[in-house]
Amino acid sequence: MNDIDVNHLQDSIEDIMGDYVESPEYNKRIQEVNKIYYDFRSTLLPAKQPIFDQLFSEMQAINDDFAMQAFKRGLTYGKSESYER
Repeated sequence: MNDIDVNHLQDSIEDIMGDYVESPEYNKRIQEVNKIYYDFRSTLLPAKQPIFDQLFSEMQAINDDFAMQAFKRGLTYGKSESYER
């Protein structure tokens, strides 16, 4: 991954995925997940809510890291044409 300009990856992802994250289907899914999240969170004791928030944030960070690695590797494989099935 030495050939990739890491400073431009975020812009590339936003350019590539912009229409997806702005789609009605994606936004509906986000709203549904948020409703489930906050409905469940409201059942927790106030002292437990920050722990739940932290757990969710850490899980999201793991997924974000995985997606970024997949994106970088996709760029690398596409650029080098070394990907074989």
